[in-house]
Amino acid sequence: MRTFATDERLAYRRAGNELQPRPSEDHVLSYEYRLMQLPLVRPDHPDVVPFDVKAGYDWLGTYRAPRFSLVGFVDFGAFSVSPQFNRFMNAVATTAAARKIAWDIVDKRRYRHHYTICGGLHDRMPEKDIVPFVKQRLEGFPRFRIQVKGGWFWGKKNGRMYFPVYPELTDGPEPVDHLTAVQARLGHALHPGFYIGCLQLTDHLRFNSELDVHEADELFGVLRGFRDTVLVELEVNELAILRTHDDLILKSRVVERVPLAG
Repeated sequence: MRTFATDERLAYRRAGNELQPRPSEDHVLSYEYRLMQLPLVRPDHPDVVPFDVKAGYDWLGTYRAPRFSLVGFVDFGAFSVSPQFNRFMNAVATTAAARKIAWDIVDKRRYRHHYTICGGLHDRMPEKDIVPFVKQRLEGFPRFRIQVKGGWFWGKKNGRMYFPVYPELTDGPEPVDHLTAVQARLGHALHPGFYIGCLQLTDHLRFNSELDVHEADELFGVLRGFRDTVLVELEVNELAILRTHDDLILKSRVVERVPLAG
């Protein structure tokens, strides 16, 4: 019987991570989101932060120097045939907030949906050493499964809806989840949380007088209803080393695919 990580093992419900707004509270897009991602989905928004050199964003959500990460791509086709996922998306689409979601970006990123396991590989070693380092460290690492549950907003980048990933646990007397085990093999700083970014807001959520409803209340009501629903379960057969110039990986390429052992 497969056993998956729980919220007790991961950081999803930790204060400051999963956003839980008060009733009728406006959902105002954070500085981080308006700098890192809003420019990629609605560059003409008046609250876009065009650049922040100190934060590493050179112009409209992009950075000149590429960043390298180890990620797991997910089969969005498996999501699209999942009854639970379709129920969730249909529920979101019927809210007043739906008109403030960049649905075109969902389709544009159909083959780019992923969760990051180890970011900042470029900060740890020269670019030429990244692929051989990762392949050597992950040699023989087994395949495993993940569960993906209902979406929520992160406190910092609060304009992007994330699906939390719950990895299968390893065997043994002191099991850990497989993604944390990957981090350990790579000597990466352990962080208990893995997220698939999907839906992007194009504006703040406020009271909609035309529909007589608060956009945030309605949307977060849907999120609470699906919070513990397993939307899809997937097998992880490979990981990938990603080179990108933006956080939505619209300007990116896969440097290497790393197959896992059968």
